[in-house]
Amino acid sequence: MKNQLSKTEKEFVDFALLWHPFGGPKSEEVFVRFGMPVQRFRCKVSGILASRSSDSDEVAAYKVEVRERLQFEIDKFYIEPCGGCRV
Repeated sequence: MKNQLSKTEKEFVDFALLWHPFGGPKSEEVFVRFGMPVQRFRCKVSGILASRSSDSDEVAAYKVEVRERLQFEIDKFYIEPCGGCRV
């Protein structure tokens, strides 16, 4: 049962939060850090922050908080989780 974020998932979310004050991460930074295009990074973050019935109450609350903090970026830059994006 998934009741917490993995280390990798946390790294993705932390990176998105770090770049939040600057309008989201730059494509060059994403590529250097994660070795992928920024569009795939955004897809992964959206997938990580999606609600799941298996989330613990703590993880669910954390995801809501992060989605609210990133709402502008999610609306502007992030897309719905895509089937091919796996963390």
